[in-house]
Amino acid sequence: MCQLITINQVNNNLYCKSKATNVVILVTIKEADVTLQFAFLLTFIAGGVSVWICMRMSAQVKQERIDTIKKYIRSIGGNTLNIDLTDRKDCPFSSEYTNPDRVYKFYKIRYIADHEQKVCWAVLEMKQRSYGPGGAITTHWIWRN
Repeated sequence: MCQLITINQVNNNLYCKSKATNVVILVTIKEADVTLQFAFLLTFIAGGVSVWICMRMSAQVKQERIDTIKKYIRSIGGNTLNIDLTDRKDCPFSSEYTNPDRVYKFYKIRYIADHEQKVCWAVLEMKQRSYGPGGAITTHWIWRN
């Protein structure tokens, strides 16, 4: 182990002189900064990729839910006009869904069937399983016509 006699900084360079061997070691601070900047850049890129994947998965899940609703409306002979994800407070029967182990999403659906405009509700009931992968969720659709 070397004992240092002097440490001098000149123009972003650190000069360390060893007491035992009288050897001068040059450390360029600029290179250390670049390494740190590179580490921050990689962290930033990884964070950006994570956000992109999360947003893409969120959009994919949203589209799957919309497709499920449209498929149901077609099965009852209707054509979808509008699908709105609504707050619990805006749903007239939300008080029926109060199980604390479940999460509920309320959709107000406007559609045309038999040449008249109709409104129905869809409730997506979700529960995270206590076994399996961390993101494993059991879903159940409840249709209110």
